[in-house]
Amino acid sequence: AFWNGHSMLWEVSMCICLYFTVLTLEVFPMITATAMFRRWPVIQRLGERVHKAAPVLAYLGLGFSLLHQSSLGAIYGVIIARPIWFRPTLPLIFVASAIAAGPALTICAALLVRWLRKVDIVPRDVLFDAAKITGAATLIYLYIRFWDVWAGNYGYVPLRSEATAVLTGGSMSMAFWAWEIVLGGLLPSFLLLWSAYSRRVAGLFIGSSMIVIGLIVNRWHTTMIGFLTPLTTSPTLTYPIVPTYTPSWAEWGAVIGILSGVLFAFTLGMRYLPTFATQEGSVGSNAATD
Repeated sequence: AFWNGHSMLWEVSMCICLYFTVLTLEVFPMITATAMFRRWPVIQRLGERVHKAAPVLAYLGLGFSLLHQSSLGAIYGVIIARPIWFRPTLPLIFVASAIAAGPALTICAALLVRWLRKVDIVPRDVLFDAAKITGAATLIYLYIRFWDVWAGNYGYVPLRSEATAVLTGGSMSMAFWAWEIVLGGLLPSFLLLWSAYSRRVAGLFIGSSMIVIGLIVNRWHTTMIGFLTPLTTSPTLTYPIVPTYTPSWAEWGAVIGILSGVLFAFTLGMRYLPTFATQEGSVGSNAATD
């Protein structure tokens, strides 16, 4: 079979597969350290050897993650038939938003484990430092996003200008300004920076959660604005006819199923992996700043 190595979908698929392999190797030592593997010391020794390669795996994971995020944006950016997608800035936007939302999701997960299992798997100072980086990265992403959207208004580009008008001032404008820019970007970035300097853990969780939601809304807008605008200006349309879209029950079921699977795996990890073992009193001394 021909792999079509020039396809952006091929690059995304390969990067995701390699990234998943790296993540599996990073988790492998924790799994082999559980009690059920004590009967197989060879496997435990293999896990210890893999653990020694953790720095190398971290660099590989970072590289594959950046590659697959930029390639995801490039999938849209090479589609010339959709003028709102056909621009070179989408890979940069996808990488910048992922850099902001990735640490935010990590902060949320670490705080959830802390509250549910009463154990600090990430030192408090590390969380506050990550919050500062996440807040700054979100502001940088919003700056790029702002100029990318408004650059289309410098001159008229058929269908791209109309689609931009729908996103910023038409039927999608409320979701764009409220959910993506303000509630998913500006507000949580300043909340994270304030919480990091004032040492407020609750603010970290709220701000990080909002940034993750903002990333989801950004991906939604990027996809839907291309599908909901027409493909032609013949006959000329001074304003595109934008249909409405409501997810079907099958689409909602797929989303709920994926989220349920992720939460189930996360719950199993908290229950059985030694990294999440309960340590009584490990968070009690810090309760005053929550």
